[in-house]
Amino acid sequence: MGSIGWRRLWVTFFTTVIIAAFSGCVVLCAVRAVLAADRDLSALFSSTGLIRRGDKNDRVRYLQEALHACGYNVAPDGVFGPLTESAVREFQRDRGLYVDGIAGPATIRELEKLYYKANPPDKYTVKPGETLSAIAGRYGMSVETLARINRLSNPDMVYAGQVLLISKPEEPEVEGPRAPTYEPPPKVQPFPFPERRICLTFDDGPDLTTTRPILAILRQYGVKATFFLIGEKVLSHPDLAREIARDGHVLGVHGFEHKSLSGLSASEVRRDLMKARDAIREVTGVTPYLYRPPFGALDQTQVVEAAKLDMQVTMWTNIGGADLGAASAEEVTTRTVTAASDGGIIMLHEGLPYTVEALPSLIEALARLGYGFQNPVR
Repeated sequence: MGSIGWRRLWVTFFTTVIIAAFSGCVVLCAVRAVLAADRDLSALFSSTGLIRRGDKNDRVRYLQEALHACGYNVAPDGVFGPLTESAVREFQRDRGLYVDGIAGPATIRELEKLYYKANPPDKYTVKPGETLSAIAGRYGMSVETLARINRLSNPDMVYAGQVLLISKPEEPEVEGPRAPTYEPPPKVQPFPFPERRICLTFDDGPDLTTTRPILAILRQYGVKATFFLIGEKVLSHPDLAREIARDGHVLGVHGFEHKSLSGLSASEVRRDLMKARDAIREVTGVTPYLYRPPFGALDQTQVVEAAKLDMQVTMWTNIGGADLGAASAEEVTTRTVTAASDGGIIMLHEGLPYTVEALPSLIEALARLGYGFQNPVR
C-alpha cells in the first residue's frame, strides 16, 4: 500500500474514533441532562411554600418544566409571569383544585402525580415512611401490579432504600404453549382499615382565603368535617357557607359575632344563639344542631340555652388547639397527631395558612395510624 493509501487509512481511523467519542459524549450528556431534570423536579415536588406571580428562581423553572411536560403551554424561563399563572390556573381547573394561579402544596402534589404518571422511571428507591400504596398512586399503577412486578409476597413490607421496578422488563417471546400461572392479587388497603374514629372540626368560618382550599382538600381525600360558623360571616359570605353545606359537611354554631357569651344572662345568650342559628339556616337551608362557644368560654347558661334550641355543646380534645400559634405546617401536623385519640375531636381554624398547608399531610398521617373520619351525630 502506498503512502497515500496509508494516509487515507489513518484519516478514516481517526475520523471514526472522533465520531464515536463525540456520539458517546452526546449520549452521556443526554443521560446526565435527564438525570439532572429528574433531580430538579424532585426538588420541586419535595419543597414547601408557595410559588406565585413575580417569583424569579429555579423553583419557577422546575414548575414550568413539569407543566410543560404535562402538556401545558408554558416556556421554562424561571420567571413566573402571566403565561405561567395562566398555565397554573388551567391546571388547577383541570384537576378540580381551588383556582388562584398560585402553586401551593396541593397544586404541587397534584402536578407531581400527573407528571410521574406520564413520565414513570424504570426504578424507584423507597424513601423513609413511604408505603407501596403511595408509590403506586404516584405512578398511576395499582398496588397489585406493583407488587407483582417486584415479586412482593407482602405489599405492606417495603423499607427505606429498597429499589422497586416501576416498569416491567420486556420478556423474550417463548415459542409453544406456556403453562398458565396464577398469583392471587394481594388484598391491601391504601391506608390501614380504620379501627378508630376521629372528627376534624374548623372554627371561625367562612373565610375568604381558606374555606375553598380546605374544601378542595377534604373533597380530594373524601373526608367530611364539621364547620363551626360565625353568624355574621355567614351573612357576609353566603356562597362559601352554601358550598360547605353542599359538600355534605356538618354545620355548627360558633356565635353570631364571635364574642364570649360567658357570664351573660340567659336572654342575651339565647338571642345570640338564635341569631347565629337563623343566619345559617336561612343561607344554607340547614338547621345546625351543634354549638361551640367562642374562645371555648363555656358556662352553664350556655349549656342550658343551647339545649333549649336543640343544640348540643361540642368542645374538643386537643387541648390548646392544633394550629393557633403554630410556626409551620409541620408543627400543625405534629400537634394534631400527638393529640389524636379514638373518638377524639380535633379543633382547627379557618383563616390560618399553615392549617391549609398542613391538611393533606395531617389527614394522611391520621389515616396511616388507623383513624377514620366521622362527624358527631344527633
